[in-house]
Amino acid sequence: MNGHADEHDATALDGVVAEARFAGAVTHYRVQTFGAELLITGPPHQVEAGARVRIRPAGQLHAFPDRREHARTAEPA
Repeated sequence: MNGHADEHDATALDGVVAEARFAGAVTHYRVQTFGAELLITGPPHQVEAGARVRIRPAGQLHAFPDRREHARTAEPA
């Protein structure tokens, strides 16, 4: 989202910013991409909700299981 991923960057993901939440020194972005949802922290006011973006992973990455998928496959108690 910082402009470093161009259309020729094979490591970048295409997405759409679903939500941008300003949090002082940073903004938390919720990005929809290929059926997944990414939560990204970046500089404040870098992009607005609805913007198309290209994202290249950098720094620390954290993965969390999709609780909705767990709820669909969990055996009844």
